Amino acid sequence: MKKVIFCAAALMIGAVGLAQTTPDTPDAPNNALLLTLSQPAAPGANRAKAIQNGMNNKVAVKQVGTSQNAYSDQGDGSGMGSNQGRIWQTGNVSSSSGDSNMAELYQRGTSNQSTQYQFGDGNESLVKQGNMDSGSSGNKAYAQQGDITAQEAQDNKLEISQNGDDNQARTEQRFDNNEALTDQTGTDNYADIYQYAQPDQSDGHTAEVTQNGGLNDAWVRQDGVGARNAATSRQDGTDNYSDQVQWSTDNTDFADSNNAAVFQGTNGGNLMTTVIDSYMDTFVDNYHVGGNSASIRNSAFQDQYGDDNDAAAFQRGQDNYSEQKQVGDENDALVIQNFYDPNGANGNNYAKQTQTGDYNIAGIAQNGYNNRALQSQNGDYNIALSTQQGHDNDANVHQIGDDNYATTAQRASCNDILVVQYDGQSAVVEQNLDGLPGGNNTANIYQSGPDGGGGTINCAFDPKLTPRTRVDIPVFNIPDVCPGC
Repeated sequence: MKKVIFCAAALMIGAVGLAQTTPDTPDAPNNALLLTLSQPAAPGANRAKAIQNGMNNKVAVKQVGTSQNAYSDQGDGSGMGSNQGRIWQTGNVSSSSGDSNMAELYQRGTSNQSTQYQFGDGNESLVKQGNMDSGSSGNKAYAQQGDITAQEAQDNKLEISQNGDDNQARTEQRFDNNEALTDQTGTDNYADIYQYAQPDQSDGHTAEVTQNGGLNDAWVRQDGVGARNAATSRQDGTDNYSDQVQWSTDNTDFADSNNAAVFQGTNGGNLMTTVIDSYMDTFVDNYHVGGNSASIRNSAFQDQYGDDNDAAAFQRGQDNYSEQKQVGDENDALVIQNFYDPNGANGNNYAKQTQTGDYNIAGIAQNGYNNRALQSQNGDYNIALSTQQGHDNDANVHQIGDDNYATTAQRASCNDILVVQYDGQSAVVEQNLDGLPGGNNTANIYQSGPDGGGGTINCAFDPKLTPRTRVDIPVFNIPDVCPGC
């Protein structure tokens, strides 16, 4: 993610920086790669190896083309051993059909299922379920690379690794040059990655979902031509939900590269975040590494359409909610909730940001109980920044027009801020930042355009979005080669 600097003057936030986050690279299927040809095999022949131990295992390998590899290892471990597997690699029937594809399947435990499809050139795929013998139960995995009709999928990589209870993972990639990583550990996790890029030789996407523990959900959707989108979702804790949608096309309206990252819990990884509040003297670096491990009932929604957008939502604590939607050119959005919690001050934080237009910047940082911040911007060159720490704070900023600027800052308790602007105004509001022990402050700023036009002042907060319902991976049954034998 490109470095973005939000400058809100010395009033509230000295700097908010988003530095680059790099998704983990999917592991190579080394067992499939290291398969040797059985003599007397012709050079460039396909390879296949299947090892099964235990109960009710099935495996099916189909390969068409050249230089493909397949590896399968299924065992009951200490469980029931109802594993099934399928590896299917093919390509257009030509001299370069299925060049350098690899697939590897590894399953332990109970009731696991996996299926892999690869179509085209240079694909890699790796699926692991139940990496511990006693830790594999009810897992499903689906992986497909390349369009099933066009059978083109250059340079794709894919990894699904699941360990635990009732996990599901679905990854589907078209062509070209996509990468995806899904890693789940815990109970009842769900991950779904969809990436699509056409036509042939178009830029690809990267995506990563890492979940550890609890009833986590993660959705990543990336679609379009003319960009290399990147999305990262890492969740740690219980009842987390993440949904990211990005697409861009090569037309004049939407083209370039979107970035999105959602961290919930302590599993922040390598996104470097710096938050400096000049009044609170708070410095947070590598926000979600270490510290409070609470990650309860968090939700994050991020939608991006267009050019060079950035979105990041970091949540830690309980009952947090975040929603970001950006349409247009070069927008930036940041939501941090419960960012400074020395006394365990978790709460019902709420944040929503909607931006439409060009060159908009928005940021929200919240800490404490019952905080809400809503920012909506429509037009060009708008900037809105809010920070809240304390109890019962509210902030509502929505701007329509060009060249608007608004910044709000609250500390202590029971504060309210509303800023409404229409055409090119500027507003600065701060309440009781250093005047402890606090107060019941209220501020209302309404500014209309140079034409004297009016508008409706809306102080309401939109209701929370409902998380999408899971689409379960269908259960499949590999038919017996010789039924009744």
